[in-house]
Amino acid sequence: RTILNEIIDFIYDDYRQVLLAPHKRMDVVVGEMLMTGKSKVYLADNKENIEVLDVELPFHFMAPEVAAKNNFVTYLQQELEKLKAKYGVFQKMIMSRGTFVKNIIGSSEFGDKFKMQLSANEMYLSTGLISSALASNIFTGIGLPAIEIKEDYVETQNGENVQIYADDRITLLRSDNVLRMRHHKPYVMTDPVPGRNYSQSEGQMSICNYRDEEGRYMEYTAEWIPEFIAPNKIVNIDLSTMNA
Repeated sequence: RTILNEIIDFIYDDYRQVLLAPHKRMDVVVGEMLMTGKSKVYLADNKENIEVLDVELPFHFMAPEVAAKNNFVTYLQQELEKLKAKYGVFQKMIMSRGTFVKNIIGSSEFGDKFKMQLSANEMYLSTGLISSALASNIFTGIGLPAIEIKEDYVETQNGENVQIYADDRITLLRSDNVLRMRHHKPYVMTDPVPGRNYSQSEGQMSICNYRDEEGRYMEYTAEWIPEFIAPNKIVNIDLSTMNA
């Protein structure tokens, strides 16, 4: 019974990894698109380096200069006021933990300008331990969007953790309803390869099992692409120049 369980666990783990693979890929793609406005995906095993996805979104991009670093909060207030007429009111700004530490609580203006509002929490500011929730409350109190920290990672097949949301970027969103995932039925499901067994999972994902003289194989095909809702109303701030 123990040997049988080990065999089942071994087979199921392969199946689970196949099921997770496209979700991991989409997590990375969506994170790249949200934080940079573009994403490229290449076939990993082709000499021609063929692209299977190349998307660039029509975000409104901003790139503050180095001079804005010490007064970054004021910069945000002024720029968002200018953007209201065309883009409306933003509910939140998303950023990585690194960007939050470096450009929000790391800004000299943040401490100087808001010490009076921090009251009992002033000690945390002085030791660099101010929370994102407290900083977010301060921001919304002066008319800026709430802060949402993104620190998600995806584990690759070789065990490496990949950061999904890029540093040195802030994306301004009007709501949480940002995108929907589009699915398409893979061609192999309508014209399967003879001798291979196919099953279908969520999102019209195709899973194929077959064997030859070399061994047994499991493959998947998932034709997914994220569709952003009103991407021309999303604003992205590139901080690479300011932080240089």
